[in-house]
Amino acid sequence: MTSKFSQALLQAKQAPLALPEHTEQAAEAAPIVVEVPSPAVKRPNPEVASAPKAESVVLVNGIKGKRSNADYIQVNVYLKKETTHKAKIALLQTMDDRDFSELVEDLVSTWVNQAKS
Repeated sequence: MTSKFSQALLQAKQAPLALPEHTEQAAEAAPIVVEVPSPAVKRPNPEVASAPKAESVVLVNGIKGKRSNADYIQVNVYLKKETTHKAKIALLQTMDDRDFSELVEDLVSTWVNQAKS
């Protein structure tokens, strides 16, 4: 089976490589020397070094975020866009204080408790 691009690829491979004029002039010039630090040298990133650690991050109301709470883990699920969108709108319209992850936590917890009985 041949690709619709196979003829174009074959022509590109067989065509001579044409170098622009400035490349030929650059070849005659002195070589450019670039200093690259050794991989063993580890320089601290000032932005990262000054950032607070996850354990010390405290929200305004004094509650730690879920990311730094050992009782929580991150779980990825696939939900339909429409379902997610409608759920977020419903949370906002009902003035529910829960965020989306708390809603999912409540729904899964309810299901687990019902499955036990």
